[in-house]
Amino acid sequence: EFWTEGVSVVWSGVTLAGQPRLAGVKHLNRLEQVLARVELAGSTDAPVVLGVNARGPDGHDTSWLWDVPFEQLRGRRVVATGDRRLDLALRLEIAGVDCTVAADPLAAIRSMPKGEVELIGTYTAFHDVLQVLRVEW
Repeated sequence: EFWTEGVSVVWSGVTLAGQPRLAGVKHLNRLEQVLARVELAGSTDAPVVLGVNARGPDGHDTSWLWDVPFEQLRGRRVVATGDRRLDLALRLEIAGVDCTVAADPLAAIRSMPKGEVELIGTYTAFHDVLQVLRVEW
């Protein structure tokens, strides 16, 4: 009960999306929430691997990429991967985010310096990485 244990409040400079009703697992519109968590954990400079596919479980329409506030990734090392990596790279370029492109998500992860890496992806992009790593879930 918060009234007996107290409440801890922390301020985040990450702006939340203007479309809060677009919650879902099939797209990255909650990227800003991931970035807010990273900021609050104190690792705002961690490199990011973004994976976007457009397979059945992900949905075939990737126009939602234009609704994601990718501008929040400016200044971070970013690699675009997945089946739709070129679409993602274009969106990142328009947002002013420098990125590299890698066809292989594991190669993208390995290209990062040692330490924490934020891996963010659509359902099948994330599943592809877990499968290659033989992670059961």
